[in-house]
Amino acid sequence: MTSIPKSGYSYPNHAARILLLELENLVGKNGVSALLNSARLEAWITALPADDGERGVDFAEFSALLAALDDLYGPRGGRGLARRAGWAAFPQLVARMDALKPLSDLPTRPIPAAEKLHLALQALADAFNQASDQQCTVSEDGEAFAFRIQRCPACWGRKVDDGPACAAVAGLLDECVHWLFGGEPTRLEETECLAHGGSACSFRLPKPAA
Repeated sequence: MTSIPKSGYSYPNHAARILLLELENLVGKNGVSALLNSARLEAWITALPADDGERGVDFAEFSALLAALDDLYGPRGGRGLARRAGWAAFPQLVARMDALKPLSDLPTRPIPAAEKLHLALQALADAFNQASDQQCTVSEDGEAFAFRIQRCPACWGRKVDDGPACAAVAGLLDECVHWLFGGEPTRLEETECLAHGGSACSFRLPKPAA
C-alpha cells in the first residue's frame, strides 16, 4: 500500500490498542500481523501501543491500519470489519476516557431521547478533542444531529473513490446509539469524508423519537 507521511497529529495509545485487540478478535493474531505488515507498522506486531492515554500514535499510523483493512479484505469487507471493531471499542473507551466516565448512567436518565443523544455525542466530541488532535463538533437541525470531524485520524492522508472511508468511527457512533437505546440498528450515515473529497468527515444521526 502507499505510505502515508506522518501528520504531526496524535491519537491516544489506548484507542489504537483497543482497536487492534478488537480486530484480533475478528481476524485472529495472524490476520492482525498481516494487517500490520501491510500498513508498515511491523513494530506493533511484537509491542502494541501502550495501555495508556498518552498521545503516542500518529494519525498516519491509525489511518494506515484502516487502509490496510481495505487492501487485504476489499473496501466492503475491510470497512465492515472496521465498523465491527468500532462497535466493540465503544464501551471500552467509555470506561477508559475520563471525559466519558460521567456518562455511565446516561442510558437510564429520565430525560428526552434526543437530549440524551445530544449529550452523548457532545461528550464524545469533547473527549476526543481533549485526548487527541482530532477536531470534532456536534450540530443539529430539526431532524438529525451531525457529528463532524475536521481533522480525522481514520482517513488521514488517504484518497478513495469508492465511498466514505471512516467505518471505524461509524461503528463507534452506531454503538453509542445502541448503548443509549438498544433496539434496531441505527440509520447513521457518513455524508461527507475528507478522503472522498469532502470538507470534513460528517456523520448524520437521525433524532430518536421522544
